[in-house]
Amino acid sequence: MTMISQNLKSLQWKKRAIVVYAPSFDDEKAQSQAKKLKEVKSKFDDYKLVFIEHTNEGERTDFGEVKFVDITEEFKGFKVFLVGLDGGVKFESSTVQEPQRFFDLIDTMPMRRNEIKNE
Repeated sequence: MTMISQNLKSLQWKKRAIVVYAPSFDDEKAQSQAKKLKEVKSKFDDYKLVFIEHTNEGERTDFGEVKFVDITEEFKGFKVFLVGLDGGVKFESSTVQEPQRFFDLIDTMPMRRNEIKNE
């Protein structure tokens, strides 16, 4: 995850991130994960969540435009990560996940429980 560490660093203590690494935006798993998350994008603000897709072709945040970035290592497979507010990886998988999996994990985090309590 070193490639997007600067992007994640700017999110630390502000946003959680679901990050996908894949060889291309056309990767079947990457497309499937993006589709599932786009269907629940309305929940992102409540969970302080952003979605970052990072491929050999570039990077895209929250289903926006592709930004071309220097690739120092080539991705050969699919990975999805959940990164917490503290910048730490809370979950990783090489399979497509249902969005509820991420929401359930976030709901168990102490900072999320404080957010809910303070609302």
